Amino acid sequence: MLLRENVQLMPFDEQRWLINTDTGHNLLVNKDTEELFSLLRTAESMDQACARFNVRFRANLSGGEFATLLQARFGGYGILTHDQKEDKAVAGSNYIRLKMELLSAKIAAICAAPLRVFYAPQLFWPIFFLLLAFLLIVYLGNSSALLPSGSRYWIILPLLYFSFFIHELGHIAACRRFGIRHGGIGFGFYLFIIPALYADVTNVWQTNRQRRIIVNLGGIFSQTLYAGLLAVGYLATSFSPLLLAATATMAVALWQFNPFVRHDGYWLLSDLLNTPNLQQKAAQVVKRSLSLRGLELVWSSRGRVLVGKQFFLFLYGAANSLLFIAFAAFTAVRYGDQFVQFPLLVTALLGKLTVGMLSLADLKQIPIIIASFYVLAMRYLFITLTTWQSSQKKAAIEA
Repeated sequence: MLLRENVQLMPFDEQRWLINTDTGHNLLVNKDTEELFSLLRTAESMDQACARFNVRFRANLSGGEFATLLQARFGGYGILTHDQKEDKAVAGSNYIRLKMELLSAKIAAICAAPLRVFYAPQLFWPIFFLLLAFLLIVYLGNSSALLPSGSRYWIILPLLYFSFFIHELGHIAACRRFGIRHGGIGFGFYLFIIPALYADVTNVWQTNRQRRIIVNLGGIFSQTLYAGLLAVGYLATSFSPLLLAATATMAVALWQFNPFVRHDGYWLLSDLLNTPNLQQKAAQVVKRSLSLRGLELVWSSRGRVLVGKQFFLFLYGAANSLLFIAFAAFTAVRYGDQFVQFPLLVTALLGKLTVGMLSLADLKQIPIIIASFYVLAMRYLFITLTTWQSSQKKAAIEA
């Protein structure tokens, strides 16, 4: 047996297939790789697989060359039985660091059970839009009640923080509705800096686009439902903190539509364009289009190479880059010397850490905005380097 158990192959769209493993890896492949995978599934030995490959693809690979090809295509994903090194990151999970699971998949499923009924498509969309309209009407008609006394904020903040948990339950409930394997709910840090809850729904790619959209909107939907209940509570009691909590919850939910960070809006746009690894793909389109060869191609085709999906990828990638440049300029101008001296500050803090003298007061010296910029910059450089290495590796294989 050449493939591990519980490795699944399923259609993704008309030209691509998805290989899904029980460890959460999702590998998008073309027709040739799909045929290679199917060949491995039916072969009883490596020699038999190599012989069938040579016949099917009119090749003349030796056993060693065939093994190298398999490692290049499938290595590190937990697909091959003889692959002992599973070192590929699970897509969509590397932006949350220092993870700690709070609820197991089983407990999360139990907690999400009451929400499951709302994710049937025939209920989801009407309820979602009706709730949005209801909350807007309540907000416009009662905006004067949004100024409670400071002594009542102890009520508002717990209600708002609880909505973060409800958000993650929404993703789990949607997965349960569609029979998608999911993980638990945990806590981590977005880009090592911003604390965040997360729900492990990395296997969402194994379902169709319409269901993926509902799963990725599931958190926003559940927060909207929760805000609706708070608004009803306000209308019934005239207790203004409930209205403020509902408004704050919706503000947080709407922020999730931001497609330029790894919030729900990013995954939603990825689904609408049917493009996994959206940021990387968009960056590649921008890079190709703005290269000398790309500009010549755009000019000679009168822009026809940038139509449909390619056009939206170009717009998204360009907007992403411009926002990063604007953020960098703002940080440099606003913080000046702190911006330049930040690497020295980090070096000094690491020195204190190594000798056991780092304190909470030292950590308070770190400017969050500047730290965010440097983390984003390093992440951008890492993605660029990884993309370049992948292209070089692919070129070497094809050669």
